[in-house]
Amino acid sequence: MTEHEQIVDELKQKTTLLLARFQQLERENNDLRAKLEARGTEIVDLKSKLDQRNSEYEALKTAKVLSVSDSDIEHTKERLTKMIRDVNRCIAVLKQ
Repeated sequence: MTEHEQIVDELKQKTTLLLARFQQLERENNDLRAKLEARGTEIVDLKSKLDQRNSEYEALKTAKVLSVSDSDIEHTKERLTKMIRDVNRCIAVLKQ
């Protein structure tokens, strides 16, 4: 084999290897792009769910504030009764 033929053969081999590597990298790139797109969609879905959960949480907080239990009503009645007794005592003291 002449020197020129050897150089051409080496060039063909290197070109073949380079082409194979390029195709491999192209497949990897396509796979990564697909994964990136899937992650983007997943992020959008998760943000939507998070917004929904935050709305539900705020609604529950509001409902808890607005809900009054029987023990709260009784406690409030007791406090009002005590305040009324205190006011009545003060009025009685002032009348003396």
